Amino acid sequence: MSMNTDGYGPKGISRREREKLEKRHIILSAAYDVFKECGYDGATLDEVARRAEFAKGTLYSYFGSKAELFEALVQQEFDAVVRDTLAELDREATPEGVIRTAFRVLLKHIARHNEFFQLALVHEEAVGREDAKRIRAVIFSRVGELMEGVAARLATGKKSGIFKDYPLQFLAFFLLILVQHYSAYKIMFEEGAPLGAADVDVLYDVYMDGVRATVRPPEAV
Repeated sequence: MSMNTDGYGPKGISRREREKLEKRHIILSAAYDVFKECGYDGATLDEVARRAEFAKGTLYSYFGSKAELFEALVQQEFDAVVRDTLAELDREATPEGVIRTAFRVLLKHIARHNEFFQLALVHEEAVGREDAKRIRAVIFSRVGELMEGVAARLATGKKSGIFKDYPLQFLAFFLLILVQHYSAYKIMFEEGAPLGAADVDVLYDVYMDGVRATVRPPEAV
């Protein structure tokens, strides 16, 4: 199982609470594999329960429906993207390093969890309107959090004149959109070829060509 997880919770909680968190983790791990393999329509709570080796009633004590279970998975996966990306960016001292690292970490997540992320973005036809609205709100919230985090870490680049005079939110949004569309290009036209260091270079060059400030050469004496 390849689902993102931080473990079962903080130390110091009661044994009962720890056991509940462990069961929830097992359910989510099984559900991740089922949704990834079967899609939203094909996934069933019966199959999740079978793989988790729990009674179906145990699943309902944690999640009231398939949509609710899927929402929990979406939240967990997008939380991991935000957490991992911002943690890596905090280790960078320059705007250029922030940009390269953002591309690297985001492409790594997409490479590992691409099928699930695609499912999260196209699931709406398979669920009810209200369920789709909640899941979409989770995605937008996490993407917004990621955008704000990237923008804050690009602030020094704007102050130092590295970037054109664009709003920080635009600089971050442009970065995220490039990742999204480049990944779609790889899937459509290169049959999902592996994402790696060469792809980071491509994205970095395209991004910097678009936002780097134009420095006029000194006038000839």
